[in-house]
Amino acid sequence: MKSTTAKTSAQKQSKPTLWADRVPLSWKPYVQLTRIDLFAGSLMIFWPYVWTLPLVRRDVLSHYSQYIPQAGIWLVWSIILHSVGSTWNDICDVDFDRQVERTKTRPLPSGAVSIRAAYLWMVPQIAILMGILFQFNIFTVQMGMVQMFVLTTIYPFAKRYTYIPQAWLGFTIGWGAIVAWSANSDRLNWEVVGLMLATVMIWVTYIDTFYAMLDKKDDAKAGVKSSALLFGDNARAILAFLATLFVGGMAKIGHLLGVNTAFYYVAVLGSALHFLWQLYTADFDDPKSCMMQFNSNLKSLGGLTMAGILLG
Repeated sequence: MKSTTAKTSAQKQSKPTLWADRVPLSWKPYVQLTRIDLFAGSLMIFWPYVWTLPLVRRDVLSHYSQYIPQAGIWLVWSIILHSVGSTWNDICDVDFDRQVERTKTRPLPSGAVSIRAAYLWMVPQIAILMGILFQFNIFTVQMGMVQMFVLTTIYPFAKRYTYIPQAWLGFTIGWGAIVAWSANSDRLNWEVVGLMLATVMIWVTYIDTFYAMLDKKDDAKAGVKSSALLFGDNARAILAFLATLFVGGMAKIGHLLGVNTAFYYVAVLGSALHFLWQLYTADFDDPKSCMMQFNSNLKSLGGLTMAGILLG
C-alpha cells in the first residue's frame, strides 16, 4: 500500500504544471481558451514569419537591430492569433468536442465559458492584432487581414468537408510568409514566397497529422475528418513523401537565393535526418509517441531550419 501511494505521489509531482494552473480559478477557463500555456500552436504560426525575414533582408547581421524587434512583434502576433484561432475553432467545434475524450473538458463543451463570452473574449485580442498590423504598410495590413479573417475563419469548416483540413491549416499558417515579406519590402518575390508558402503548407500537414492521430478513434465516431483517418495504414509512407517535399522545397529556396553551404548542412540535411528519426521511431497507435513527434517538429525542426537560414 505504501509503495502504491508513493508511486501516485511521484506521478503527481512529475506531471508538468501548466501556466493556466497558476492563475486565479475564475480566469482559468479563459486562459485555457487561449491555449497560451500550450506554446506549440503559437510556434507553428511563428516559424514561417521568422524563416522569411532573413530571406527578404539577406544581410541579417547588419540589420539585426531591426530584425530582432520585428521577430518579437511577430511572436506576439503569433501568440494572439493562435488564441483567437483556437477560440473560434472551439466555438465552431463545440458539438464535436463533446464527443471526443481529449476535448470534452475544454471550457466551451464543459460549459465553463458560454459561447457569448467566448465571442466577447476575442474582441480585445482582435483589436491588438489590428494594432500590430497597422504598424506596417497597407499591403501588410491587407495580407494580415486575409490570414486572420478569411483563412483562419474557414479552417474549422474544413474538417466537415475534406479529409485534409491539415492542408488548409498549413495554407493558413504558410500565408505568414507573405505577411512577413510584405512588411519588409514593397515588392514580393513570388517565386520564393510562393515556394515558402507551399513548403510550410506541406510541413504543417505533416506535423498536424501526428496531432490528429491523438483523436482518430473518437473523430471517426464523431464524424470529424482528418488526414490521420485518410492516410490510415499508409500514414508512414505518405508522411515520408511529405517530408521529402519539405526538404526539397527548402533546398530549392536556398538555390533560388544563392545561399551558402551552411544552409544545406543545417536546414536541409538536418531536417532530413530529423524526419528519418521521427518516421523510424513513431508509433501511430500511441498518443504519447505522436505528441512527442508533434512537439519535436515545432521545437527541434523549427529551430534547425531557423539556424540554417540564418547561417545561410
